[in-house]
Amino acid sequence: MPPTTTSPLRRVLVAVICVLWLGTAYSPLFSAGFHGHDMELLVRAGGWSVDAEGVPGPRAIADFAPIEVLAVVGDDTRGDVGSLLSGLWLLTSLRLWGALDGRAVGLPSAFFYRIENLALLLIASWGLWRFLRRLFQPWVGAEQASRAGGAAALIFAVHPLCVPTVASLAGRADLMSLALSTWAGTLFLFGRQERQYVCLVLAGGLALLAGLSGQIALALPAGLATAELLSTGRHRPLSTRLRTSLNTLVVYSIAVQLNTVLVSTTTGHGYYPRVSFGLAGLLEPGAIVSALGNVLDKVGVLCLPANASSLGFLGLVLAAVLFLAALQPALIAARSAPRLWTWAFSFLIAGTAFALLFGLQKPVDLTTMGGAVSLVPATLVLSSGLGLCCTALSDFRQVVLPLVLAFGYATLANGNGQPWGESAARFAELRRDVAEAIAAEPDAAEILIVDAPRNVSGVDPIEDGLGWMLHPMFTGAEVQAERDLAPLNVRDLPAEALVTWVRDESFAEVRAAAPLLVYPTAGLDPADGSELERRAWRRLAPAPPATGPNESVFWNGPSRSPDLELDAFGPAVLHVVAPPEPREDLPVEAGWRARSAESRYGSEPILWYEGGDGPEAYIDAGESLAWRLGERVTRVWFEGGLPTVREVRVLPALPTTVAQMVPLRVGWGWRFPAPEQGLLERVPGGRWRLRLLALDTLDYIEEEIRGQRAGSPLRFRGVGRWVEDMVELGQTVAWELEYRVDGLPLVRARGHSAPDQAAAN
Repeated sequence: MPPTTTSPLRRVLVAVICVLWLGTAYSPLFSAGFHGHDMELLVRAGGWSVDAEGVPGPRAIADFAPIEVLAVVGDDTRGDVGSLLSGLWLLTSLRLWGALDGRAVGLPSAFFYRIENLALLLIASWGLWRFLRRLFQPWVGAEQASRAGGAAALIFAVHPLCVPTVASLAGRADLMSLALSTWAGTLFLFGRQERQYVCLVLAGGLALLAGLSGQIALALPAGLATAELLSTGRHRPLSTRLRTSLNTLVVYSIAVQLNTVLVSTTTGHGYYPRVSFGLAGLLEPGAIVSALGNVLDKVGVLCLPANASSLGFLGLVLAAVLFLAALQPALIAARSAPRLWTWAFSFLIAGTAFALLFGLQKPVDLTTMGGAVSLVPATLVLSSGLGLCCTALSDFRQVVLPLVLAFGYATLANGNGQPWGESAARFAELRRDVAEAIAAEPDAAEILIVDAPRNVSGVDPIEDGLGWMLHPMFTGAEVQAERDLAPLNVRDLPAEALVTWVRDESFAEVRAAAPLLVYPTAGLDPADGSELERRAWRRLAPAPPATGPNESVFWNGPSRSPDLELDAFGPAVLHVVAPPEPREDLPVEAGWRARSAESRYGSEPILWYEGGDGPEAYIDAGESLAWRLGERVTRVWFEGGLPTVREVRVLPALPTTVAQMVPLRVGWGWRFPAPEQGLLERVPGGRWRLRLLALDTLDYIEEEIRGQRAGSPLRFRGVGRWVEDMVELGQTVAWELEYRVDGLPLVRARGHSAPDQAAAN
């Protein structure tokens, strides 16, 4: 893989440096534990069951049906986009290394799986070197071709965008397919250039195996056809080269697509390439614009592969310097060979664009590098181009610059890998807290987790693995029946989603089932100065029986309330009317006391406005997670001096000034009619916010309008597609439209978008 040198000592030195760079790049992953999606794949690979004698354990590999093997590394349990060979390898790895928590010989259980992934990456990099050496040789000569290929392979091996693939068990399919594909390309070029036709047959066999391993192999026929066009008999007539390239494309496409036939035959199940789903999605209205936006974001990530959440601005600067330094020799060389380098850059751009078809609909940006797994094909193409560019000049830079670039990219890779260790630790803490909660409340039918660590420096350590995080194969817990092997009935949601959900009628049904609520305690009690992240839990009690209208909770005279017994999940809007006498010292906060051990005291900010009978305020205490977790609120008072009030009422909701409650779908957005002014004229300068909550999966998004003109309709441009996707999945989406001033809600309208409504429209 390192560039060719004349001295064996220099070769050894370069090899040692390469090993050091690899250790620098991937060392954070070696000490990190499993993520949630890893656990889901391992549960599939384990196939645990309880035998006739009541002994639990994983099934033998021979007991797995082909469809089950296919689904192990698939995107869903139907196996539509899985792979046979990578699934079989993961089955074997699990039985070699196990998955129990703790450390074997001082190493986390995920260590050996990531070593396997790294080994596959190195095999792919080695194959890339050999392939590029033969691809470039007819154009730049043997020595420079070897150095360009070695530089490209080294850059790819330590590239920051390879970190998510090595870290994830789901990346096993891509790495295995990539390794087989690069060596298929090497054998193909060797066979064509040296007229060794046996190698062409072997290349076809590797192409078939690559297709059985992962879907990156779908790009292999196009890569081989391009290699045939450029580097096998380059002095032949163009028509001849085009004809043989087309033959190559057809023959090796058949070899790769035999995978589809074999999978369908052995599993009895249709097999649909993931990339076909992305291309088919372009037929939907507005999908092309969305895909172009994703592509532009991905191009930015490819050029600046630094995790902005963990490395910050300096990481982006380093990435930009490395990218420009790699291109600089090629820009100089292009002065003497402009035609050659114009074609080189054209093929580089075209190849990168083609590689970006993989994961076309998956967004990736500089703050969500955990999703960069889909960029591995484009990373390989770009690394090939950077290897050629940085070795374009025949001087010491051919050796030194690739090593410097590799060190820089290894440093960025180390920074990109740090969040994996941090996020795995956060996920382990969550698993511990949930396990303790279940041990305390073993009969809870459902678990609701508030503010699970869904984004740790751009990495989601949970994904879809919540249900499997406490499976006995990871905890060693005793298994007495098949039900102990079932996934947890667990959902998670951010605090903003919880306070939104509480106001919806559906929450009363969930609450009646007394689910187990697991929530963070940080910030709930101002008297608790601990900075440690801890979680508490409690069973939600059904709502108390109604004793009369909600407006009956009322007091006047002294501003300090009498003894109260307010249900913390009940009405929580305080409407305060102060005496009409002019005052300059109106309180800015309302304090309260509750019965909960974790949330005993709290305060809510007050936004005053001039009412008809004096200063008034609406205080939506229900926006506070601390209030909602207070169980029973027993006292309310006003900080800063307000000895008397004309009245204080506890209301079920904020006022609404939106005449029509049903939003209108316009393109990919929603439009609400112009709101009635009324209260809004008294408190200008606010912003409108739309909150959306899917009531089944508890997915949550929000969007805010800035600079809205009075009397004009409200337009939210990015929510229509999200709502449509949720409704198509059969979910009801609850929405809330709020007018906020200084972050405090003053007006709110609510409604739903349900599947039956979508069908009617």
